[in-house]
Parts: sequence; C-alpha cells; structure tokens
Amino acid sequence: MIQTLQKLVELQGLDTEILALGQRMSAIPDTLRKEQGQYENAVRELHKAECARAAAEERGRQVKIDIATDAAQLKQLKDKQGQIRKNLEFQALTVEISNAEEHAVKHTTALEQLGVTLKELDERIVAKKEEVNIQKAALLAQAEEAKKAITELNVRLRRHRAIRREVEKTINQDALALYSRLLKTRAPYVVVPVVDGICTGCNIQLPVNVLSDIMKSDRLVTCETCARVLYLTEHLGK
Repeated sequence: MIQTLQKLVELQGLDTEILALGQRMSAIPDTLRKEQGQYENAVRELHKAECARAAAEERGRQVKIDIATDAAQLKQLKDKQGQIRKNLEFQALTVEISNAEEHAVKHTTALEQLGVTLKELDERIVAKKEEVNIQKAALLAQAEEAKKAITELNVRLRRHRAIRREVEKTINQDALALYSRLLKTRAPYVVVPVVDGICTGCNIQLPVNVLSDIMKSDRLVTCETCARVLYLTEHLGK
C-alpha cells in the first residue's frame, strides 16, 4: 500500500503542476487584454487631441472671417461718418464705431488665444503619438512573448500529461477511482501527510484509531472530516 501511496503522491504532484501550467496559460489572455486596453486608450486620447485641434483650427478660421468682417464694417462706418455733418448722426455713428472696435478687439484677442491653444494641442498630439507608438510596440512585444509562452506551456503540458498517463497505469483501479473522485472536490491536494496527529488537509486532530490504521499501511485511510487520503511522511521517505 505504501507503493500505491507513493504513486498517488507522484500523480498529485503532476496534477498540481498541470493545474499551475493551465492557470499560467489562462492568465496570458488577461495580460494581453490589459496591454491592448492601454494601447486603445492611448489611441483614443490621440484622437481626442486631434479632434480638439481640428475644432480649434475651424474656430480660428471663423474668427479670421469675423476680423475681416469687423474691418470692413469699421471702414464703412468711418467712411459714412466722414460724409455726414449732423451732430446727432455723427454721435450715433461714433457709438457704432466704438462698439465695432470692441468686437474687433475681442476677435483679435480670441485669435491670439486660439494660437496658444493650437500650439498646446500640437505639443499634446506629438506626445500622444509617441505614447501610441510606445504602447503599440509594447503590445506587439507582449503578443510575441505570449506566443512563445503558450508554445512552451503547451510542450510542458503535453509532457506532464504523458507522464501522468504512465503513472496512472501503475496504480490499481480502486485507488485511482478514489483519487479521481476526491480530485473533483478537494483539488489540488487530495493526498496529504499527517503531522503531529493532525490532517494537514483540514487541520483536524485525527482519532487514535485512524492514526493506528495509517500506521499499519495495509490500506488507504481517509480523513473522517475532509475525506482526503492520509499518509505518514516517514512511510514514504519524505
């Protein structure tokens, strides 16, 4: 029975490694999705900056039209003012000219501010393009690493599964059936050592009769609490 226990522990070691390899493989897409998300976020930020610049540029074109309109209106008002002699009409035109000049100043100031905004947006776009390139390179590198990692993990998984199949052949069917049944609910550790009379699977003190049965080593003994298969490390030379 000790040999059976040794084979079950060996099988458990393989299953534990297979599980770990599977978890590592499952984590690879998550890592890629995170890298993909960072790249897509950088692209969105670049697009926002480019749209903001386009809007500012369009606004600048409109302000230039307004400035040209202001200049034409001012010229027209001043020409008209120079042709009239009535005081009231002259004063009224003076007020119109003053208002037009205020509008012209506002439009000129707005155009200057837009110039500053465009410069800032150009700098932001340059920075965002660099960030996009960096994220793209990181994503491509991560994808290449993921491809290599998956290939390596698949090789290791195939090797471990092949070894596992060979180990299974050396275990009697009853013991293997018990192990397989426990693996569904107690994975990854279903064959556990007893330490100081305690089941290391559930940390419960074992009854004396159970400890006595384990000592005999003439059959597989399971924990009455967690149902795991129990063994003494000294029996397996561990």
